[in-house]
Amino acid sequence: MGRCGITEGFVDYVFEDEKDNSYLFQYLLTLLIIKSIFIFIVARFIWPRVMPNILTGVKKNPGFLTVFGLSIMIQLLY
Repeated sequence: MGRCGITEGFVDYVFEDEKDNSYLFQYLLTLLIIKSIFIFIVARFIWPRVMPNILTGVKKNPGFLTVFGLSIMIQLLY
């Protein structure tokens, strides 16, 4: 399995050994929370001001799940 991105590599590493890796799991959770906050900021504030000016076919106020899905698709392509 390829290791793309930061969080996916940590998931493999945390569940790979049976040792106490709780600090790594907490780090992974922290990264996921920070990533979710950034996606929320983009969906709420940055997207409505920037994207309609760049592309005409873009919805002005997408929901959090729409931008989150776009983030997942971009991560899968990366």
